Amino acid sequence: VIKTIFTVMKATDWISVVTNLPEIDTKVLACTSNGKVMITSMYIPKDIYGNILGEKEWHGSSKTTASITHWMPIVLPINN
Repeated sequence: VIKTIFTVMKATDWISVVTNLPEIDTKVLACTSNGKVMITSMYIPKDIYGNILGEKEWHGSSKTTASITHWMPIVLPINN
C-alpha cells in the first residue's frame, strides 16, 4: 500500500517550506532532506499561560523537523 501511495505522488505535488507552510494543526506529509517522509503538523509554541513563545514550528524532534524541506496535504480517499 505504501509503495502504491508513493508511486502516485509526483515531485510537483510537494510544496517547498521556503514557498509556503501548512496551516496550524493540519496534518500533512513532510519530507526531510535525507528523503524521510512522515506525517506531522505545525503548532505555535505557547507557555502555560497561553503566551506565544515564537513562530510556528513542526511537531517532532528538533533534529528531524529542522531538516524538513517539503510538504504536501494529505488527501483522503473518495468514499463510494
